[in-house]
Amino acid sequence: MRVLLIVLVVLALLALPCASWTQNHPKHIVKPWVTKYKGATFLVVQLPRCNHVEAVISYEPGGEKKERAKKRLGGFAVCSGNFYDCRTNLPVDYFRRNGVKVKGREVGRYFLAIHPDGRINLSQDYQLLNKNKEIDAVALGQMIKPFRYDGFKTVFIDAETDRMGMGFTSGYIYIVQSRTNIRTLASFFANVLKCDEAINTDGGHVVKGKSPFHIVFRWHKAPKNITAVTKPPKQ
Repeated sequence: MRVLLIVLVVLALLALPCASWTQNHPKHIVKPWVTKYKGATFLVVQLPRCNHVEAVISYEPGGEKKERAKKRLGGFAVCSGNFYDCRTNLPVDYFRRNGVKVKGREVGRYFLAIHPDGRINLSQDYQLLNKNKEIDAVALGQMIKPFRYDGFKTVFIDAETDRMGMGFTSGYIYIVQSRTNIRTLASFFANVLKCDEAINTDGGHVVKGKSPFHIVFRWHKAPKNITAVTKPPKQ
């Protein structure tokens, strides 16, 4: 009888949902792949969106390549960061890290918010940042799902250059890199990856060159026995 009771308790514990911000906890797998879309090549990295993954905004005033930032912070994936002034290496719009505001709001674009409990989301609610000083945040490029101009000119949007963006579904985070224009990048996030929201992070020299800012993703208390990380193709 005691053995049966123990078995029932164990089964009940196994049935409990894992703490997460998703209804169905995603598998702890980092999945990279390369695909073609509308004549462009896309490098995609799919990450689980759950409490076992944390995002960190790297800040190296002298500038560094994104792969170095990933290695330095112990990450398994990285996305280019904010637009910055190449003369000063300072951001041109909002940036707050570890409770310290490096740059205040300028244009008022959407920002990536990293909450104290690890949740991340895209937002334009700057009152949220005023209410909670513990949220790390960095303003990024233009929203591309839903598509908004966000002050960027058509010439920039239609230019074919190195692009990088980040998209979200309820269970996954997608980092996408390609040499394309903003409209094609937006279409890829919306129609191929089926993202609920996506944003252009930066492009051009920041993708392949140095930047003082990057967004690094790393494991946070992930159960090692169910973690599988696949190395992405060389960029």
